[in-house]
Amino acid sequence: MHPGLPLNISSVVHSLHAGRVGMIRYSIGELASEFSLTNRTLRFWEEADLVSPIRRGQSRIYTEADRNWVRAIAAWSAAGLTLREIKAMRDMPVAER
Repeated sequence: MHPGLPLNISSVVHSLHAGRVGMIRYSIGELASEFSLTNRTLRFWEEADLVSPIRRGQSRIYTEADRNWVRAIAAWSAAGLTLREIKAMRDMPVAER
């Protein structure tokens, strides 16, 4: 875990990979509002392969696991980590975290 970061990457990644079935769903606007982000920021994170919402036509549907990951990205980004560093942490084997 990066010093000073409020979230544990292992728990977030586990949540991210826990599955999408039967979970609460959120729109892009709901998550943007909850975390004081813009819709564009969430779309940028999707383009950067940091989040992968379910797509229904033009709509993006975020699960609870996606919400947890957005929370983590926002916190780590605010703490000064680059998106490249955040992505590298996500992609690390659990033993190296």
